[in-house]
Amino acid sequence: KSITRGAQLRASDFDENKSNEPTDYRYIMLSNINDGDIYFTDNQYLKDIQPNLKKFCVRNNSIVLTKTGSADFKSAVVQVAEDTEILATGNMFILEIDETKANPYYLQALFDSELGRALFKSIYVGSVIPTISLEKLRKLEIPLPSIEEQNIIGEKYKEELERIADLKEKLETSREKLKRIYNIKTI
Repeated sequence: KSITRGAQLRASDFDENKSNEPTDYRYIMLSNINDGDIYFTDNQYLKDIQPNLKKFCVRNNSIVLTKTGSADFKSAVVQVAEDTEILATGNMFILEIDETKANPYYLQALFDSELGRALFKSIYVGSVIPTISLEKLRKLEIPLPSIEEQNIIGEKYKEELERIADLKEKLETSREKLKRIYNIKTI
């Protein structure tokens, strides 16, 4: 439906608006995107989102992707809870998807694939720090099989994302246990 850039905010303005308490306003930075998913930290809230920044808020099932085309190219489907607003910041694009034509998780699976990487590589500009231009991104031709095929691929991708999230949770639990092993007194 549309492609927009993330909000370009001065660090001082951004820091002033951060909240130490949970609110209905969150923000996404590039560092939140890992393994095709969004991982928020516990303190990633804003006091509010100013009306002039609302256009940089991500709608449910939109895709965010990095503007830079380096080796750490990242993208993810964003799930936005009801009564929550998420502001995309920094050097990223927000792709609002027409879900009558494309399954967001199919597109994410494509973007994460070798073919997807090659498609993006074909539109990079610049040699030192390759970037994706908005104009070239809009002209990028994306293969779209039938919506039924897209749904099958999208479901498989979502299943793997859930598996990764479960494994990350188990890994974090094990890391916490490692920190406490020394404190266990055995005789």
